[in-house]
Amino acid sequence: MALWRAVAFVLVSLWLAAPAAADTRVALVIGNSAYAGVGALTNPTGDSELMAQTLRDDGFRVTLVQNTTRAQMLQALQDFNDEADHADWALVYYAGHGMEVGGVNYLLPTDVKLRTDRAAQDEAVSLNRVLETVEGAKKLRLVILDACRNNPFADAMTRTARVRSVDRGLAPAEPQGGVIVVYAAAAGQVAQDGDDQHSPFTSALVKRLREPGLETHRLFDIVTADVLDATHQRQRPFEYGSNPSREEFFFKPPAPVVAKPDAGLEQVWGFLKTSTDAPTLKAFLDRLPADHPLRGEVEARMATLGGSKPKAEEGMQVAAIPAAPPSVVAPRVSEPTDCDRLAADPDDPDLPKGFPGVRPPGLNLTNAAAAVASCRVAWQATPDARRLSFQLGRALDRANNGAEAKVVLERAASLGSAAAMLELGYMYRGGLGVPQNFAMARE
Repeated sequence: MALWRAVAFVLVSLWLAAPAAADTRVALVIGNSAYAGVGALTNPTGDSELMAQTLRDDGFRVTLVQNTTRAQMLQALQDFNDEADHADWALVYYAGHGMEVGGVNYLLPTDVKLRTDRAAQDEAVSLNRVLETVEGAKKLRLVILDACRNNPFADAMTRTARVRSVDRGLAPAEPQGGVIVVYAAAAGQVAQDGDDQHSPFTSALVKRLREPGLETHRLFDIVTADVLDATHQRQRPFEYGSNPSREEFFFKPPAPVVAKPDAGLEQVWGFLKTSTDAPTLKAFLDRLPADHPLRGEVEARMATLGGSKPKAEEGMQVAAIPAAPPSVVAPRVSEPTDCDRLAADPDDPDLPKGFPGVRPPGLNLTNAAAAVASCRVAWQATPDARRLSFQLGRALDRANNGAEAKVVLERAASLGSAAAMLELGYMYRGGLGVPQNFAMARE
Protein backbone atom coordinates (compact mmCIF):
# COMPACT_ATOMS: atom_id res chain seq x y z
CA MET A 1 0.00 0.00 0.00
CA ALA A 2 2.77 2.41 0.92
CA LEU A 3 4.60 1.48 -2.30
CA TRP A 4 1.50 2.24 -4.40
CA ARG A 5 1.08 5.58 -2.69
CA ALA A 6 4.69 6.55 -3.34
CA VAL A 7 4.54 5.43 -6.97
CA ALA A 8 1.26 7.23 -7.54
CA PHE A 9 2.69 10.48 -6.22
CA VAL A 10 5.76 10.27 -8.45
CA LEU A 11 3.55 9.54 -11.46
CA VAL A 12 1.45 12.59 -10.64
CA SER A 13 4.60 14.68 -10.27
CA LEU A 14 5.50 14.07 -13.91
CA TRP A 15 2.82 16.57 -14.87
CA LEU A 16 3.22 20.24 -14.02
CA ALA A 17 0.58 22.09 -12.06
CA ALA A 18 -2.14 23.25 -14.42
CA PRO A 19 -1.78 27.01 -15.10
CA ALA A 20 -4.47 29.34 -13.87
CA ALA A 21 -6.92 30.62 -16.44
CA ALA A 22 -5.35 33.48 -18.39
CA ASP A 23 -6.30 37.00 -17.36
CA THR A 24 -8.44 39.01 -19.76
CA ARG A 25 -6.26 41.80 -21.19
CA VAL A 26 -7.54 44.74 -23.23
CA ALA A 27 -5.72 47.76 -24.62
CA LEU A 28 -6.57 50.99 -26.41
CA VAL A 29 -3.67 52.31 -28.51
CA ILE A 30 -3.82 55.87 -29.89
CA GLY A 31 -1.27 57.40 -32.25
CA ASN A 32 -1.65 61.04 -33.37
CA SER A 33 0.82 62.37 -35.96
CA ALA A 34 -1.09 64.44 -38.55
CA TYR A 35 -1.88 67.64 -36.64
CA ALA A 36 -3.74 70.30 -38.65
CA GLY A 37 -2.03 73.68 -38.78
CA VAL A 38 1.31 72.57 -37.33
CA GLY A 39 4.01 70.23 -38.50
CA ALA A 40 3.29 66.52 -38.33
CA LEU A 41 5.05 64.36 -35.77
CA THR A 42 7.27 61.72 -37.34
CA ASN A 43 6.77 58.70 -35.16
CA PRO A 44 3.45 58.40 -33.26
CA THR A 45 1.67 56.51 -36.07
CA GLY A 46 4.49 53.99 -36.37
CA ASP A 47 4.92 53.84 -32.60
CA SER A 48 1.25 53.03 -32.10
CA GLU A 49 1.32 50.28 -34.75
CA LEU A 50 4.40 48.70 -33.17
CA MET A 51 2.89 48.93 -29.69
CA ALA A 52 -0.42 47.45 -30.83
CA GLN A 53 1.28 44.42 -32.38
CA THR A 54 3.49 43.90 -29.33
CA LEU A 55 0.49 43.94 -27.00
CA ARG A 56 -1.36 41.48 -29.25
CA ASP A 57 1.64 39.17 -29.00
CA ASP A 58 1.39 39.51 -25.20
CA GLY A 59 -2.24 38.34 -25.19
CA PHE A 60 -4.09 41.67 -25.30
CA ARG A 61 -7.25 42.36 -27.29
CA VAL A 62 -6.18 45.64 -28.89
CA THR A 63 -8.13 48.56 -30.35
CA LEU A 64 -5.87 50.79 -32.49
CA VAL A 65 -6.97 54.30 -33.53
CA GLN A 66 -4.79 56.84 -35.30
CA ASN A 67 -4.88 60.56 -36.16
CA THR A 68 -8.07 61.02 -34.18
CA THR A 69 -10.19 64.13 -33.90
CA ARG A 70 -11.48 65.04 -30.44
CA ALA A 71 -14.84 63.44 -31.17
CA GLN A 72 -13.18 60.24 -32.39
CA MET A 73 -10.86 60.14 -29.41
CA LEU A 74 -13.67 60.55 -26.90
CA GLN A 75 -15.71 57.88 -28.68
CA ALA A 76 -12.78 55.46 -28.58
CA LEU A 77 -12.37 56.10 -24.85
CA GLN A 78 -16.09 55.58 -24.24
CA ASP A 79 -16.12 52.29 -26.14
CA PHE A 80 -13.00 51.10 -24.37
CA ASN A 81 -14.49 52.00 -21.00
CA ASP A 82 -17.02 49.19 -21.44
CA GLU A 83 -14.28 46.71 -22.34
CA ALA A 84 -12.10 47.70 -19.39
CA ASP A 85 -14.96 47.23 -16.92
CA HIS A 86 -15.07 43.51 -17.80
CA ALA A 87 -11.31 42.91 -18.03
CA ASP A 88 -8.56 41.95 -15.60
CA TRP A 89 -5.97 44.19 -17.27
CA ALA A 90 -6.77 47.51 -18.99
CA LEU A 91 -4.07 49.56 -20.71
CA VAL A 92 -4.18 52.82 -22.66
CA TYR A 93 -1.14 53.82 -24.73
CA TYR A 94 -1.01 57.28 -26.29
CA ALA A 95 1.62 58.73 -28.63
CA GLY A 96 1.27 62.33 -29.78
CA HIS A 97 1.23 65.85 -28.39
CA GLY A 98 0.36 66.50 -24.77
CA MET A 99 0.57 69.58 -22.56
CA GLU A 100 -0.40 71.05 -19.20
CA VAL A 101 -2.69 74.07 -19.04
CA GLY A 102 -3.63 75.62 -15.71
CA GLY A 103 -2.53 72.54 -13.79
CA VAL A 104 -4.57 70.14 -15.95
CA ASN A 105 -2.89 67.63 -18.26
CA TYR A 106 -4.32 67.28 -21.76
CA LEU A 107 -3.78 64.91 -24.69
CA LEU A 108 -4.18 66.67 -28.01
CA PRO A 109 -6.33 65.34 -30.86
CA THR A 110 -5.34 66.17 -34.44
CA ASP A 111 -8.06 68.82 -34.98
CA VAL A 112 -7.02 70.91 -31.98
CA LYS A 113 -6.37 74.65 -32.62
CA LEU A 114 -5.74 76.08 -29.12
CA ARG A 115 -5.79 79.75 -30.10
CA THR A 116 -6.27 80.54 -26.41
CA ASP A 117 -5.34 78.62 -23.30
CA ARG A 118 -9.01 78.48 -22.24
CA ALA A 119 -9.81 76.44 -25.37
CA ALA A 120 -7.97 73.40 -24.02
CA GLN A 121 -10.92 72.08 -22.03
CA ASP A 122 -13.14 72.20 -25.14
CA GLU A 123 -10.67 71.10 -27.82
CA ALA A 124 -8.37 68.65 -26.02
CA VAL A 125 -8.94 65.51 -23.92
CA SER A 126 -7.98 65.64 -20.26
CA LEU A 127 -5.74 62.98 -18.80
CA ASN A 128 -8.31 62.50 -16.04
CA ARG A 129 -10.80 61.31 -18.67
CA VAL A 130 -8.28 58.70 -19.81
CA LEU A 131 -7.61 57.54 -16.25
CA GLU A 132 -11.33 57.05 -15.65
CA THR A 133 -11.42 54.73 -18.65
CA VAL A 134 -9.23 52.07 -17.06
CA GLU A 135 -10.43 52.30 -13.45
CA GLY A 136 -12.97 49.49 -13.83
CA ALA A 137 -10.39 46.77 -14.58
CA LYS A 138 -10.11 44.14 -11.87
CA LYS A 139 -6.33 43.79 -11.52
CA LEU A 140 -3.98 46.02 -13.51
CA ARG A 141 -4.87 49.56 -14.65
CA LEU A 142 -2.15 51.20 -16.70
CA VAL A 143 -1.85 54.39 -18.81
CA ILE A 144 1.34 54.91 -20.85
CA LEU A 145 1.97 58.35 -22.39
CA ASP A 146 4.62 59.05 -24.99
CA ALA A 147 3.17 62.55 -25.07
CA CYS A 148 5.66 65.06 -23.73
CA ARG A 149 7.07 66.10 -27.11
CA ASN A 150 8.02 69.70 -27.85
CA ASN A 151 4.65 71.39 -28.27
CA PRO A 152 4.16 74.00 -31.04
CA PHE A 153 0.81 75.15 -29.62
CA ALA A 154 2.30 76.62 -26.43
CA ASP A 155 4.05 79.56 -28.09
CA ALA A 156 1.18 80.49 -30.42
CA MET A 157 -1.76 80.49 -28.02
CA THR A 158 -3.10 83.63 -26.35
CA ARG A 159 -2.79 83.54 -22.56
CA THR A 160 -5.53 84.69 -20.21
CA ALA A 161 -5.18 85.87 -16.65
CA ARG A 162 -7.51 83.14 -15.44
CA VAL A 163 -5.13 80.36 -16.46
CA ARG A 164 -2.02 80.37 -14.32
CA SER A 165 0.37 78.26 -16.43
CA VAL A 166 0.92 76.63 -19.77
CA ASP A 167 3.67 74.04 -20.01
CA ARG A 168 5.21 72.37 -23.02
CA GLY A 169 5.24 69.06 -21.17
CA LEU A 170 2.94 67.38 -18.69
CA ALA A 171 2.54 68.17 -15.00
CA PRO A 172 2.97 65.39 -12.43
CA ALA A 173 0.06 62.96 -12.36
CA GLU A 174 -1.83 62.01 -9.23
CA PRO A 175 -3.80 58.93 -10.28
CA GLN A 176 -6.34 57.36 -7.93
CA GLY A 177 -8.06 53.98 -7.86
CA GLY A 178 -4.92 51.89 -8.27
CA VAL A 179 -4.07 53.34 -11.69
CA ILE A 180 -0.41 53.50 -12.74
CA VAL A 181 0.63 56.26 -15.17
CA VAL A 182 3.94 56.10 -17.03
CA TYR A 183 5.34 59.20 -18.75
CA ALA A 184 7.92 58.93 -21.51
CA ALA A 185 9.65 61.89 -19.83
CA ALA A 186 9.38 63.19 -16.29
CA ALA A 187 7.07 66.11 -15.58
CA GLY A 188 8.33 69.28 -17.24
CA GLN A 189 10.76 67.45 -19.51
CA VAL A 190 10.41 67.21 -23.28
CA ALA A 191 10.42 63.72 -24.76
CA GLN A 192 12.29 63.16 -27.98
CA ASP A 193 10.37 62.05 -31.06
CA GLY A 194 13.48 60.19 -32.19
CA ASP A 195 15.69 60.11 -35.27
CA ASP A 196 14.74 56.52 -36.05
CA GLN A 197 11.35 55.07 -37.02
CA HIS A 198 10.28 55.02 -33.37
CA SER A 199 10.71 57.22 -30.32
CA PRO A 200 13.42 56.26 -27.80
CA PHE A 201 10.78 55.52 -25.18
CA THR A 202 8.56 53.28 -27.31
CA SER A 203 11.59 51.46 -28.75
CA ALA A 204 12.83 50.66 -25.25
CA LEU A 205 9.34 49.75 -24.00
CA VAL A 206 8.60 47.33 -26.84
CA LYS A 207 11.98 45.65 -26.42
CA ARG A 208 11.29 44.93 -22.76
CA LEU A 209 7.64 43.93 -23.27
CA ARG A 210 8.94 41.09 -25.44
CA GLU A 211 11.24 39.83 -22.69
CA PRO A 212 9.79 37.07 -20.47
CA GLY A 213 9.93 37.18 -16.69
CA LEU A 214 9.99 40.97 -16.14
CA GLU A 215 7.51 42.08 -13.48
CA THR A 216 5.86 45.38 -14.45
CA HIS A 217 7.69 47.67 -12.01
CA ARG A 218 11.02 46.05 -12.83
CA LEU A 219 10.21 46.33 -16.53
CA PHE A 220 9.67 50.10 -16.30
CA ASP A 221 12.85 50.51 -14.24
CA ILE A 222 14.80 48.87 -17.06
CA VAL A 223 13.00 50.95 -19.70
CA THR A 224 14.04 54.08 -17.77
CA ALA A 225 17.67 52.99 -17.85
CA ASP A 226 17.43 52.18 -21.57
CA VAL A 227 15.95 55.61 -22.42
CA LEU A 228 18.53 57.46 -20.33
CA ASP A 229 21.27 55.64 -22.23
CA ALA A 230 19.65 56.24 -25.64
CA THR A 231 19.15 59.99 -24.99
CA HIS A 232 22.50 60.61 -23.24
CA GLN A 233 20.71 61.24 -19.92
CA ARG A 234 18.45 63.97 -21.38
CA GLN A 235 15.16 62.10 -21.04
CA ARG A 236 14.02 60.18 -17.98
CA PRO A 237 10.70 58.26 -18.02
CA PHE A 238 8.70 58.44 -14.82
CA GLU A 239 6.05 56.31 -13.14
CA TYR A 240 3.21 57.75 -11.05
CA GLY A 241 0.68 55.95 -8.87
CA SER A 242 0.65 52.44 -7.48
CA ASN A 243 -1.40 49.29 -7.62
CA PRO A 244 -2.25 48.08 -4.08
CA SER A 245 -2.05 44.38 -4.93
CA ARG A 246 0.07 41.53 -3.61
CA GLU A 247 0.04 39.97 -7.05
CA GLU A 248 2.92 40.40 -9.46
CA PHE A 249 2.14 41.19 -13.10
CA PHE A 250 4.12 39.98 -16.09
CA PHE A 251 3.43 40.96 -19.70
CA LYS A 252 5.32 37.77 -20.60
CA PRO A 253 5.48 35.34 -17.66
CA PRO A 254 8.69 33.58 -16.68
CA ALA A 255 9.43 30.51 -18.76
CA PRO A 256 8.33 27.44 -16.77
CA VAL A 257 10.96 25.04 -15.54
CA VAL A 258 9.93 21.71 -17.00
CA ALA A 259 11.02 18.41 -15.52
CA LYS A 260 12.52 15.91 -17.94
CA PRO A 261 9.91 13.16 -18.20
CA ASP A 262 12.47 10.38 -18.70
CA ALA A 263 14.15 11.21 -15.40
CA GLY A 264 10.82 10.84 -13.61
CA LEU A 265 10.01 7.54 -15.36
CA GLU A 266 13.38 6.11 -14.40
CA GLN A 267 12.69 7.03 -10.79
CA VAL A 268 9.25 5.39 -10.88
CA TRP A 269 10.80 2.23 -12.29
CA GLY A 270 13.25 2.26 -9.41
CA PHE A 271 10.22 1.90 -7.10
CA LEU A 272 8.51 -0.73 -9.22
CA LYS A 273 11.32 -3.13 -10.09
CA THR A 274 10.46 -5.43 -7.21
CA SER A 275 6.72 -4.76 -7.13
CA THR A 276 4.20 -7.65 -7.19
CA ASP A 277 1.34 -5.26 -8.00
CA ALA A 278 0.45 -6.20 -11.59
CA PRO A 279 -2.17 -3.45 -12.22
CA THR A 280 0.29 -0.80 -11.03
CA LEU A 281 2.90 -2.20 -13.38
CA LYS A 282 0.32 -2.23 -16.18
CA ALA A 283 -0.58 1.41 -15.51
CA PHE A 284 3.10 2.32 -15.65
CA LEU A 285 3.56 0.39 -18.89
CA ASP A 286 0.64 2.25 -20.45
CA ARG A 287 2.33 5.52 -19.49
CA LEU A 288 5.53 4.64 -21.36
CA PRO A 289 5.99 5.72 -25.00
CA ALA A 290 5.91 2.84 -27.47
CA ASP A 291 9.66 3.07 -28.13
CA HIS A 292 10.77 3.64 -24.55
CA PRO A 293 13.70 1.37 -23.54
CA LEU A 294 12.04 0.52 -20.20
CA ARG A 295 9.11 -1.26 -21.86
CA GLY A 296 11.02 -4.52 -22.20
CA GLU A 297 11.99 -4.59 -18.54
CA VAL A 298 8.45 -3.79 -17.39
CA GLU A 299 6.91 -6.46 -19.64
CA ALA A 300 9.46 -9.02 -18.37
CA ARG A 301 8.59 -8.18 -14.76
CA MET A 302 4.86 -8.52 -15.47
CA ALA A 303 5.46 -11.89 -17.13
CA THR A 304 7.05 -13.23 -13.95
CA LEU A 305 3.94 -12.32 -11.95
CA GLY A 306 1.49 -14.36 -14.00
CA GLY A 307 -1.96 -14.07 -12.40
CA SER A 308 -0.79 -12.15 -9.34
CA LYS A 309 -3.52 -9.83 -8.07
CA PRO A 310 -2.98 -6.71 -6.00
CA LYS A 311 -4.75 -5.65 -2.88
CA ALA A 312 -6.78 -2.71 -4.13
CA GLU A 313 -6.99 0.37 -1.97
CA GLU A 314 -10.48 1.79 -2.05
CA GLY A 315 -11.46 5.42 -1.93
CA MET A 316 -7.99 6.84 -2.46
CA GLN A 317 -8.44 10.37 -3.83
CA VAL A 318 -4.98 11.87 -3.49
CA ALA A 319 -1.71 10.01 -3.92
CA ALA A 320 -0.02 9.99 -0.54
CA ILE A 321 3.65 9.88 0.36
CA PRO A 322 4.59 7.49 3.13
CA ALA A 323 5.99 9.00 6.28
CA ALA A 324 9.71 8.52 6.62
CA PRO A 325 10.62 5.46 8.71
CA PRO A 326 12.62 6.14 11.89
CA SER A 327 15.79 4.88 10.20
CA VAL A 328 15.67 7.55 7.49
CA VAL A 329 17.89 10.53 8.18
CA ALA A 330 16.84 13.50 6.08
CA PRO A 331 19.82 14.80 4.11
CA ARG A 332 20.71 18.47 4.22
CA VAL A 333 21.12 19.66 0.65
CA SER A 334 23.74 22.41 0.78
CA GLU A 335 23.82 23.49 -2.86
CA PRO A 336 21.18 26.05 -3.92
CA THR A 337 18.60 24.92 -6.48
CA ASP A 338 15.98 26.67 -8.61
CA CYS A 339 13.50 25.40 -6.02
CA ASP A 340 15.29 27.46 -3.35
CA ARG A 341 15.29 30.52 -5.58
CA LEU A 342 11.54 30.31 -6.26
CA ALA A 343 10.01 28.76 -3.12
CA ALA A 344 12.33 28.87 -0.07
CA ASP A 345 10.93 30.36 3.14
CA PRO A 346 13.39 32.89 4.64
CA ASP A 347 12.34 31.73 8.12
CA ASP A 348 12.95 28.01 7.48
CA PRO A 349 15.62 26.88 9.98
CA ASP A 350 16.77 24.31 7.40
CA LEU A 351 17.62 27.04 4.89
CA PRO A 352 21.43 27.27 4.62
CA LYS A 353 23.07 30.57 5.38
CA GLY A 354 23.14 32.87 2.41
CA PHE A 355 19.92 31.59 0.81
CA PRO A 356 17.61 34.65 0.70
CA GLY A 357 14.25 32.89 0.44
CA VAL A 358 11.01 34.28 -1.02
CA ARG A 359 8.27 36.04 0.93
CA PRO A 360 4.82 36.83 -0.44
CA PRO A 361 4.10 38.50 -2.79
CA GLY A 362 7.14 36.93 -4.44
CA LEU A 363 5.54 33.47 -4.29
CA ASN A 364 1.97 33.72 -5.56
CA LEU A 365 -0.38 32.36 -8.21
CA THR A 366 1.49 34.24 -10.92
CA ASN A 367 4.74 32.33 -10.52
CA ALA A 368 3.73 29.33 -8.41
CA ALA A 369 3.64 27.00 -11.43
CA ALA A 370 7.33 27.68 -12.11
CA ALA A 371 8.12 27.06 -8.42
CA VAL A 372 6.15 23.79 -8.42
CA ALA A 373 7.98 22.60 -11.55
CA SER A 374 11.43 23.44 -10.17
CA CYS A 375 10.71 21.88 -6.80
CA ARG A 376 9.40 18.67 -8.37
CA VAL A 377 12.71 18.29 -10.18
CA ALA A 378 14.71 18.94 -7.01
CA TRP A 379 12.47 16.67 -4.92
CA GLN A 380 12.70 13.79 -7.39
CA ALA A 381 16.49 13.95 -7.17
CA THR A 382 16.49 13.95 -3.33
CA PRO A 383 13.06 12.88 -2.02
CA ASP A 384 14.26 12.67 1.59
CA ALA A 385 15.62 16.22 1.72
CA ARG A 386 13.14 17.80 4.11
CA ARG A 387 13.86 21.36 2.97
CA LEU A 388 13.01 20.52 -0.64
CA SER A 389 9.94 18.53 0.42
CA PHE A 390 8.72 21.52 2.42
CA GLN A 391 9.37 23.93 -0.45
CA LEU A 392 7.45 21.73 -2.90
CA GLY A 393 4.52 21.66 -0.47
CA ARG A 394 4.74 25.42 0.00
CA ALA A 395 4.70 26.02 -3.77
CA LEU A 396 1.74 23.65 -4.23
CA ASP A 397 -0.16 25.51 -1.51
CA ARG A 398 0.45 28.86 -3.27
CA ALA A 399 -0.72 27.25 -6.53
CA ASN A 400 -4.06 26.45 -4.82
CA ASN A 401 -3.34 22.71 -4.88
CA GLY A 402 -4.11 22.23 -1.21
CA ALA A 403 -4.78 18.48 -1.28
CA GLU A 404 -1.39 17.62 -2.76
CA ALA A 405 0.33 20.31 -0.68
CA LYS A 406 -0.99 18.63 2.49
CA VAL A 407 0.43 15.26 1.42
CA VAL A 408 3.85 16.67 0.61
CA LEU A 409 4.02 18.80 3.75
CA GLU A 410 3.12 15.78 5.89
CA ARG A 411 6.05 13.97 4.31
CA ALA A 412 8.35 16.91 5.08
CA ALA A 413 7.02 17.07 8.65
CA SER A 414 7.73 13.34 9.12
CA LEU A 415 11.31 14.10 8.11
CA GLY A 416 11.49 16.69 10.90
CA SER A 417 10.79 19.94 9.01
CA ALA A 418 9.62 22.51 11.55
CA ALA A 419 8.62 24.84 8.71
CA ALA A 420 6.36 22.15 7.24
CA MET A 421 4.69 21.59 10.61
CA LEU A 422 4.02 25.32 10.90
CA GLU A 423 2.68 25.51 7.33
CA LEU A 424 0.30 22.61 8.00
CA GLY A 425 -0.91 24.38 11.15
CA TYR A 426 -1.70 27.51 9.14
CA MET A 427 -3.55 25.44 6.52
CA TYR A 428 -5.74 23.69 9.08
CA ARG A 429 -6.36 26.86 11.08
CA GLY A 430 -7.51 28.85 8.05
CA GLY A 431 -9.10 26.01 6.09
CA LEU A 432 -6.68 26.71 3.23
CA GLY A 433 -6.93 23.79 0.82
CA VAL A 434 -8.03 21.47 3.67
CA PRO A 435 -11.12 21.39 5.91
CA GLN A 436 -10.73 23.83 8.81
CA ASN A 437 -9.67 21.84 11.87
CA PHE A 438 -8.37 23.67 14.96
CA ALA A 439 -7.44 20.41 16.71
CA MET A 440 -5.17 19.44 13.81
CA ALA A 441 -3.78 22.99 13.71
CA ARG A 442 -2.71 22.70 17.38
CA GLU A 443 -0.99 19.38 16.69
